[in-house]
Amino acid sequence: MESDQIGRFTDRFLRPDGVFLLQMIASHAGNLTCAKVTEALWLIFLRRSGKPVLDEKVESSDRGEWESVCCLGPLLSEQIVK
Repeated sequence: MESDQIGRFTDRFLRPDGVFLLQMIASHAGNLTCAKVTEALWLIFLRRSGKPVLDEKVESSDRGEWESVCCLGPLLSEQIVK
């Protein structure tokens, strides 16, 4: 991981409103849900920045579980992510 990736993720990708929303998700839906949302956003960030995603197989298998437990599943579809 590059040293400035986290800064770019929070400052340019999430921005203050995104960070605030993640804080609200954590306080109202729990840390596990917030971690899943953050992971999905991180993978989107990596794809958009041209960084390789290390384990597509794990990500694909997690996506099915993710879509079944969260109303944000449709936002992670391949059509929107790309």
